[in-house]
Amino acid sequence: MELIKRAVIAVLGTVATLAWWTFRGPPDHTEMLSEVPAVVWEGGTPVTIAASNSHEGKLHLSFNRKNPKGDTEPDISLEANVKLAPGDHTYTIQVPPAVHGYVELGIDAPPVGAKAAVKVHVGDKVAAEDEAQLDAPLEKGYAFFAQIYMQDYAAAEVDEDD
Repeated sequence: MELIKRAVIAVLGTVATLAWWTFRGPPDHTEMLSEVPAVVWEGGTPVTIAASNSHEGKLHLSFNRKNPKGDTEPDISLEANVKLAPGDHTYTIQVPPAVHGYVELGIDAPPVGAKAAVKVHVGDKVAAEDEAQLDAPLEKGYAFFAQIYMQDYAAAEVDEDD
């Protein structure tokens, strides 16, 4: 009888966990922000992000690294999504070593002539930059953005293939 009771409890625990994940999703190690942070985690090297957009847009920043608890734990992520009015915007963020991620500036429903540009500075060095200009109407199912992938923000390492 005790064995049956334990089996039922184990099955109920599994059902409860699966129900929780179905409604809430699996554990997530991503922190979401609606503004650009001044410091990522414990901070470190000053990284300056410059964004320029001709029309209202959205700046998406992602910061990812290995979990300090070890390789068996999922990576840790921080993401910021910020609406930007047209113009030039500059943010300086303290970023620790060995952090990688994307800098992306997109414009929803851009008109012909729309422009977006992003640039990442580490110290006096321009680590990476990208710019885009829409020369023809945007086709359905396509997005308009400028994007950079940083292999390591603090070391100014860029993935040239991305």
